[in-house]
Amino acid sequence: MSAIGEIIAGFAGKVFNAFKAGAAFIVARVLGAFGLSLVSLNAILPSLKDQLSQYASHIPPKAVEFLSAVGADVFMTLVISALTVRLATKVFIVPTSVANQLPGGGQ
Repeated sequence: MSAIGEIIAGFAGKVFNAFKAGAAFIVARVLGAFGLSLVSLNAILPSLKDQLSQYASHIPPKAVEFLSAVGADVFMTLVISALTVRLATKVFIVPTSVANQLPGGGQ
């Protein structure tokens, strides 16, 4: 791509990002007027991670050795990572009172 094409593409990207940020701000303000909040999974992920760690700590050592030998730990890491990435991009609309009770305090 020529230098002019790269400049135009960069400018178009900046305009799109500015539009997206402005639209997100307007949507958040409108929802706030109705007493609703936007909550992403980032507010919930730390407590979910702690809960999974607690469950994993109750597995007997021999079972952990066997599962590691057959690759179950790598498999579970891949599955949980994929689900986390997919859910982290989603935003949930909840009442502000519920968002304030979440571990992250809501956003």
